Amino acid sequence: MALRILIVEDDFDAGQLLSKYLADFGDCEVVENGAAGVAAFRKALRDQDAFDLVCLDIIMPAKDGHETLQEIRRLEKREGLVIENASKVLMTSALSGNSTILKSFMELCDAYLVKPFSRQDVLDKLKELGLVARGAADLQRTDSLRMEE
Repeated sequence: MALRILIVEDDFDAGQLLSKYLADFGDCEVVENGAAGVAAFRKALRDQDAFDLVCLDIIMPAKDGHETLQEIRRLEKREGLVIENASKVLMTSALSGNSTILKSFMELCDAYLVKPFSRQDVLDKLKELGLVARGAADLQRTDSLRMEE
């Protein structure tokens, strides 16, 4: 089953790289800031085609990652989604301080990756979140390595 993935990232190159890392696992929609991320998330809920994964940068114009995460969780709550059925949110940030990471988890993110990260780091998080089976992710990694050779 292909995942629906929303990448909210104001750095174009970082968004494209993350999209490349995730392309084997589903369709990626990349938006440039938190306001656009909330709009895309709201539309997906309205269309009953929710995202399985939201990758969310923290430092962005228009609406930062923390505000965006809070709004996403409010939208899900309004729709009656319980946390088990909610989108998985992976925070991606250069901010590595304990207070920032703790704040993200208190706002109900599901995982956190500090930039820069590798494709393997992203795959490991997908496995931890239960979005891909361990064997499937390892197979994808092997196939990708073969393509890069």
